[in-house]
Amino acid sequence: MLTALLWACGALTLALAAYAATHYLAAGVFLASRRPPAAAPARPGLAVAVLVPARDEGAQAMRVVCSLQHQDHPGPIAIHLLLQDATDTSLPFLAAAYPDLVPGGPALVLQASPCRTLTVDLCGVGTKSAKLNWALGRSDTAQGGAVRADGASGPTAQRRHPRIEEPFTAILDCDHQARPGWLRGALARLEQGDARMVQGRRGPLCALGFFQLWDSLHQHVGCELFNAAFTRLGLTVYFTGTTAVAETALLRDNPFCDCITEDVDLSYRLLMQGVCIAADPTEGSDEEVSPDLSSFLARRRRWAHGHTEAFLRHLPQLWRAPLSRFQKLQFLLHGVHYLVSVVVFTLHLLIGAWFLLRLSPWVAAAAVAGAGLAVLPLVRSQRAVHWGTRLSEFAVLFAWLAPAAVIGMNLVLAVLWGEPARAALPLPAALQVAGLLGLFAPLAVLLAGLWGFGQLSSGTLLAVVATWPLAFYLDLGGVLLGLADGVLRRPLWHRVTRAALPPTAQHGALALPSLTVALDLRESWQAHTVLAALHEGRPRLLRGVRVWTGLGVLGLLAAGLAAGPLTRLPIADRACQLLPHDTDPWIVAPETIRGYCEPAGSPDRARWTRRSGRFHATRRDDFSPVDPAFWERMDSTFPCNLVRFTPGNALPLDGGGLALRITPEPRGDRAASGADLVTKDDARFHYGRFEVRLKPARGSGLISAFFLYRFDPWQEIDTEFLGRDTTKILLNVYYNPGAEGDLYNYGYRGTPVLVDLGFDAAADFHDYALEWDEDELRWFVDGELVHRRRAGRPTPIPHLPMRLHVNAWAICSEELAGPFDLSALPAQAEVRSLTLSTRAPSPWAAVLTPIDRLLSGDDAPAVWQDGAAWLRKPGP
Repeated sequence: MLTALLWACGALTLALAAYAATHYLAAGVFLASRRPPAAAPARPGLAVAVLVPARDEGAQAMRVVCSLQHQDHPGPIAIHLLLQDATDTSLPFLAAAYPDLVPGGPALVLQASPCRTLTVDLCGVGTKSAKLNWALGRSDTAQGGAVRADGASGPTAQRRHPRIEEPFTAILDCDHQARPGWLRGALARLEQGDARMVQGRRGPLCALGFFQLWDSLHQHVGCELFNAAFTRLGLTVYFTGTTAVAETALLRDNPFCDCITEDVDLSYRLLMQGVCIAADPTEGSDEEVSPDLSSFLARRRRWAHGHTEAFLRHLPQLWRAPLSRFQKLQFLLHGVHYLVSVVVFTLHLLIGAWFLLRLSPWVAAAAVAGAGLAVLPLVRSQRAVHWGTRLSEFAVLFAWLAPAAVIGMNLVLAVLWGEPARAALPLPAALQVAGLLGLFAPLAVLLAGLWGFGQLSSGTLLAVVATWPLAFYLDLGGVLLGLADGVLRRPLWHRVTRAALPPTAQHGALALPSLTVALDLRESWQAHTVLAALHEGRPRLLRGVRVWTGLGVLGLLAAGLAAGPLTRLPIADRACQLLPHDTDPWIVAPETIRGYCEPAGSPDRARWTRRSGRFHATRRDDFSPVDPAFWERMDSTFPCNLVRFTPGNALPLDGGGLALRITPEPRGDRAASGADLVTKDDARFHYGRFEVRLKPARGSGLISAFFLYRFDPWQEIDTEFLGRDTTKILLNVYYNPGAEGDLYNYGYRGTPVLVDLGFDAAADFHDYALEWDEDELRWFVDGELVHRRRAGRPTPIPHLPMRLHVNAWAICSEELAGPFDLSALPAQAEVRSLTLSTRAPSPWAAVLTPIDRLLSGDDAPAVWQDGAAWLRKPGP
């Protein structure tokens, strides 16, 4: 299962890396491009109508009208404020500012000048698309209404209205403030004749605060970077629903669709006709951006749903459209922008599953529970009425955030234990690099855009990099909600919250705003701006601070869980058989140690432990060939060994590895020969992890082993296989106190136990590992902890440097291994590879050890040896 997960992760990583490459290409084209020269001024008498659809915008309507009134285009500008009816909240502000203005009546001349007129049109329709179509007038009778996605007419408003006669029509949303040069620059570009619509560049009125920052980054940096890159490559850009100037005839011939995102639909229809939309990289408008979580998610939700629906609806027309291959590729890349999140979601889910299977059950449960708690406020922010909708929103967001919590918890553990490899998938390095490039592609595009647009400063850099992970998950969460809306055919539309305007002038009880001083991204995140906002307690910043604070609390809880007992290392429930032990004074009677070696299923078994150090691999050896500077092939024997070790019995294996042979060849006073490979005398180890991939020899009386050993004083840590029953593993420790050279060499049996493997070790290769920690010994089989010994249970932990042996031999103890049968020879143990790791103490051990002692309950009561000086005698 794990292998299948890794293969799937690798395939999806390559797909995302290929898509991410287009982002790096766009960023490169943008950075390499030069700002085009300013277009020649438009004819002074060129007339333009500006349509401003509004819906209960209140005082906002005054600001947009004021910005249009101050345009530096010398020609006539007819401003049409499009309202549904006379109950709109903007009318009291308009009436206070312009007492002579009659809603639905003739145009009002602004500033006593015939070049600026304002008309308040009561359209009788509520949606933006219907208002625009009503104003443009599809026919002389001009029945209001929108064109649905299937081409049919929508609801109508039985009201005649004057037909727009200006040759050019501009569209500006009511939450925008037009820059003075917007209309002049766009009309000049239209007069060049190479485009029929010009999309202006947009920016924020203020981007101070988390949600404003990231809403602005997406709309005003990411989108504008792609517009600049498309322009450099000679491609059309896409209409963004506002701040655009087009030929009136073009808009009249292509009415807006009654769909979720009418701008994307119109862009695709014009693209299929071969109509070019140009970008104005300098002039446009500034707008309000999402001030809170609700609107931030709602915007992405709506865009993902509408964008994808429009793409799928227009996709069948692509093949017969009069477009070049490059233009078709551009359409496909633009159309799948939100669909790529499905691939990201799937990869994210698989990565989460991989790490989930590696976490202990309690840690995994804590991560999943934390994700569930984090999802609740996100669901509440969308204010869904029906429980079915809420449940579907919870399911989508939980499926997205639960893997994130698991990945985050695993990352916390990797940091706590100083094991960076724990945070990475075991994929080839090239795939991991491709995955990281794909992951950071959006961030790289945004940073390139900030730099290219002159918005990159220390403040914006710090804000973007520090908050990008949170923005990534919130942004994709909103996108996934939108795609789910599309699958469930749920056309939800959430009204976007606007930031409050500060009053600048009073007219009776109403605040009449004038033009707002726009703060771009760079200015919004200057130190004095941030400090002033904090001093004033500005809500737009404090909302972000509350989010950061909440996430910080969740992070601390996650760190607490990771640093607490939930990170325990589980001990496999394998049957353990206690063999006769030596009875030296420094050996505690095994029967007094609860949980030391119990049958499978025993309630007294030790269930968990924890590493107090971390291990870093320093040498991986497959013995191809045997390194004579590190290894020594022994020519010796010892009491109770029925064979003599011979260097020639350690032979290379095909495909790497080493065969340790036992042959019926007499050597000296022994009737047979064996093999022993040992590290050189100067290659001694003092704590560490020792892992071997091994297949032991089969045969009565035979021993296959890898172990650590020293003499004067005698200390030894064994991992051995008895040839007469290779379904078990023999684990043993010999301990004598003292310092280097002390003649404490007592012992005969040691402290052996037999642990069931659950398989025949002689049938195939398996991984066996020993971890020698300062206060504990741990034995692993195929990555599973099968036995552990803590200091003083039953012996102190060996504390002096030892050499590592890997050997095959015959033992004199028939009681332990059975009679030695020469006629069954030759036999051999086989070693494929060996990995050596050094140990470094964990900085958390001092904190975790008291917690473990308080919560463990699996150790014996204190005995007299616990206070002995030799229990923890430091090594040299």
